[in-house]
Amino acid sequence: MTGTNETCMHNTSDDSTWIISSAFIIFTMQSGFGLLESGSVSSKNEVNIMVKNAVDVIVGGLSFWMFGYALVYGEDFGISNPFFGWGDFFVSTRSRDVGWVYSKFFFTASFATTATTIVSGAMAERTKLESYMVFSMLNTFAFSIPAHWAWADNGWLTSMGFIDVAGAGPVHIVGGMTALIAALMLGPRKGRFLTSNPSTFGSPTNAVLGMFMLWWGWLGFNCGSTFGISGTKWILAARSAVSTITSSVAGGLTGLILSYVMKSRKFLLDYMINSVLGALVAITAFCALASPIDGIVIGSVAAVLSCICMELMNKLKIDDPVSCFSVHAVNGVWSLLSVGLFSREDIIKHNDAKFDVEDGLFWGGSARILKIQTVAALAISGWTVVVSYIFLKFLQLTIGLRVSEAEEVLGADIVEHNCGGFFYDKKTKKLINLNEQPAEIQNESESDTSDEDGETKEEDEEEKKKRKEEKKKRANERHLRNWCPQPQRSRVYFSAKPVCERKSSIVPSTKTHSPRLKSYRKSFLGTLIGYRNVLKPKSVRRRRSSVVSSQSTSTNTLGVDNYSFDNNNGVQEQSDNMPNAPTAGNSSQDKYSVFTVENEMNRPSNDSELRGMPTRVGSVLQTYANPLFETDSKNTKL
Repeated sequence: MTGTNETCMHNTSDDSTWIISSAFIIFTMQSGFGLLESGSVSSKNEVNIMVKNAVDVIVGGLSFWMFGYALVYGEDFGISNPFFGWGDFFVSTRSRDVGWVYSKFFFTASFATTATTIVSGAMAERTKLESYMVFSMLNTFAFSIPAHWAWADNGWLTSMGFIDVAGAGPVHIVGGMTALIAALMLGPRKGRFLTSNPSTFGSPTNAVLGMFMLWWGWLGFNCGSTFGISGTKWILAARSAVSTITSSVAGGLTGLILSYVMKSRKFLLDYMINSVLGALVAITAFCALASPIDGIVIGSVAAVLSCICMELMNKLKIDDPVSCFSVHAVNGVWSLLSVGLFSREDIIKHNDAKFDVEDGLFWGGSARILKIQTVAALAISGWTVVVSYIFLKFLQLTIGLRVSEAEEVLGADIVEHNCGGFFYDKKTKKLINLNEQPAEIQNESESDTSDEDGETKEEDEEEKKKRKEEKKKRANERHLRNWCPQPQRSRVYFSAKPVCERKSSIVPSTKTHSPRLKSYRKSFLGTLIGYRNVLKPKSVRRRRSSVVSSQSTSTNTLGVDNYSFDNNNGVQEQSDNMPNAPTAGNSSQDKYSVFTVENEMNRPSNDSELRGMPTRVGSVLQTYANPLFETDSKNTKL
């Protein structure tokens, strides 16, 4: 960010208009952060996220008006020093260039609220709203001091030759490092790392829409940081726009490629969103001085850093719902270091702010700028860690930072804002459904409520009795079913031999009844139930043509010679002219027929189907259904 006291009198109305217009665009970034954060959390906390973003503007803007601007640009030379400014509290200036002061205040205030909004994402779903309101005011102080170091004329980093065009240090490093401290002190959300997939998008559509709004706001963020368009500043503004776009598209493409390679050919939203935003952060410090090729390289590296750090945070079980540290802090440091690597002296000559820049390390220059940028990154990071820890620890010991487990399960929308038709009493820890309980019942006396409680108890007891009676009935029914179990049926399974000259023999394999089932079948109860009469098919008629001798039945086989197999019609009755099939165990061909199969019975279409599945004929040959057969373990008698 440029704009010094030496050049203050040279600023025109066009510069002021440019700054204010850019601040309007930056203000819309609050909507983008709100959509991104609300889409990254569960639906029961969406309203609370949006309220926190409003608190960032309300409380953060008020505190920056009260003391933030004074600490950044205060010009009381008796107290103001290289470490903090002093003067112009409540933006009450006596300067003749009041318009320029007000423009600078409005533009820098949008930066201050953005630094606090970054922290909001890391504290989502588990932070008390009253604690966050106090923190929003305190975080303005954490932003203002590094901003004075980097942007004020007498700041100690400015005097060293530090370059940060659009706030990579005071905004993104401060916000990202504070987010890390807050996430560590709050701990993970309830059940956050119980599943293998740590992604927690409640509304992916809102998250992507928030990314687009931030993308749009970042153009005003970087282009407006030229602090004007007069003279040759418009060239820097145009360069900022081009480098911002090239960096972001390169980062987005790199993120999609990494997701495709690392996540089994899946294009994950968190990889894409964090890569685009990380690339936008990485170009902020260098946007007005970078070439398009520099933007491509810086954005690609930023995407890799964002994805790697995001996975590392998940492995360490540090709950950062929006990856604030991975996107803002890590890439904020990379943005500062990239200035010392890619800076070029021939580009800086067009800058009215007179940056003291020489060729970077990648262009054959010295490492002087890289050392300055490294010192600045360490100083801003160290300051943020110490101050944010003090503020958050103070709130943790006094008001308290984290909500209770019950409130976290219910969600901040109900606990803090009474959304969804519920009222949560924080004192009694009770949840009241406002939709079921009208206002008249709420205003009744205690005696009436006690009577109603008694009636409800009686109703509950009656319902319990009904449930017990139903359970008893079900138990009795189960007992009756179990008292008369279904007997296991012994079947004769057929195995068909290859068909030869339209005749075949069937060899049944028998399974014997256990003595208990056999006795049960012949018992009075079995006769009463009528297994024999009910299960015996009407279409089967017993027809006995001859008697098989005891010698032929001792082989445990049964020959069938009056039936042949046809591939199209299944079992067909054998004609008198066809030769008889030989019977096992007897050289003489004993002729007898077992059943008459009617035409309406279902038959297999071919012999292969007969081999593979039980047929209707096979199902008929059951010992309990046909009294013609009595099966034992030794032989089969007809």
